[in-house]
Amino acid sequence: METQMTSATPLSRAQKLALMMASAREADGRFLTGVVTTRIFCRPSCRARKPRPENVVFFATPAEARQAGFRPCKRCGPESPARDRGREVLARARRWYEATRGEGLGVAALAAELGLSARQLRRIVKETAGSTPKEFLTSLALARAIKSLTTTRATVLDIAFDSGFGSLSAFQAAFRRRYGVAPLKLRRGRGPAQGELS
Repeated sequence: METQMTSATPLSRAQKLALMMASAREADGRFLTGVVTTRIFCRPSCRARKPRPENVVFFATPAEARQAGFRPCKRCGPESPARDRGREVLARARRWYEATRGEGLGVAALAAELGLSARQLRRIVKETAGSTPKEFLTSLALARAIKSLTTTRATVLDIAFDSGFGSLSAFQAAFRRRYGVAPLKLRRGRGPAQGELS
């Protein structure tokens, strides 16, 4: 009879290697992998290129890995819980959007501001928000636009630019895709119900 693995079940080296090779998220928090050739340590779920098994060592904690002379992977961030890291990235992205109006909703500018590659940013936003960085920024922009449409008398053009869209047509297209109506129709009360504006 097959026994179910619990967090208390000690893992053999072979099991740890198998979990690392599979980038198994369920193994995160149970151990860390170190690559002796690069002196980098990672979460088991890290999607970086997999090392040869003979070059892998395992650690219980980030402190143990650092004491052995390894440094943390910039891709998977093994020193902070993944969810906390994702929430922190999204919070920083919201602050950047509010301060810059998204610089035309530019993903490259956001990644640079956060000190991440575009690929890292895509992965973190997908795992945390379930969307692409562009979709996430567009959602922030549309939420700002909805607020302006319903609480101010600003023109649709001004709202589009104030929300971070590079043109009126881009704003109207994104608005229609999301809500199924033109921005002015929503302002005149012929848009979707309030509960549909999330």
